[in-house]
Amino acid sequence: MGSTPLTPAQARQQNNRSTDGRYAQTPGADQGDGALSQSVYGQTGMADGRRNPATHIEGMSTTIAKIAEDKAWFATAHGLPNGNSYAAIGIAGEITLAADVLRQAGWELTHDALADVSSDLHRMAAHLESTLSVDGDSMPGTGLNTRIRGLIRTAIEHTPPIAGGDEGYQLWRAQVYGKAQMFTEVFAEALTAVCGPNPAQEWDAPSTHNQAA
Repeated sequence: MGSTPLTPAQARQQNNRSTDGRYAQTPGADQGDGALSQSVYGQTGMADGRRNPATHIEGMSTTIAKIAEDKAWFATAHGLPNGNSYAAIGIAGEITLAADVLRQAGWELTHDALADVSSDLHRMAAHLESTLSVDGDSMPGTGLNTRIRGLIRTAIEHTPPIAGGDEGYQLWRAQVYGKAQMFTEVFAEALTAVCGPNPAQEWDAPSTHNQAA
């Protein structure tokens, strides 16, 4: 990543992008402003398209809804986002990680840059989860999604920023995804070996580097 922050135009242009062609678009995550919140929380508008004053915060983006609370395993509370949910914890974690990425790369922390990077991290986790989940679904409040977000954080720690503005960012993002995909595959192999239908006493993974030695 370079020293130039993502502009609003760059953020909007990348709504339909994928990382080096290697992770697919996920429903709701790349359909423009508000798609992420709508896909996770559901619609909170009125039948005629106007915002419901009982559910939306005036003076803020039309995609921002008021927040209620319920038990942590419910993504919504009374038709509104549940601020106490595991999903809320996951989304807040993605935003925090995105802020760390911007800081470490020396990029300006703006609303659009933060939203763009956190959206990319969300889509990475969602796609990797969907490839492993038995039903193919993904949700930031699941335990599997939490494990994968941790692996993405590790991938970021092993991928230094790349200079070159938006082009450098896209290359960095592709490298992060590649490492996260590798970490996820090793995680799945180990979990299957230890906790699968035929669990082993210990994880005896084939070691190519030992064979080479």
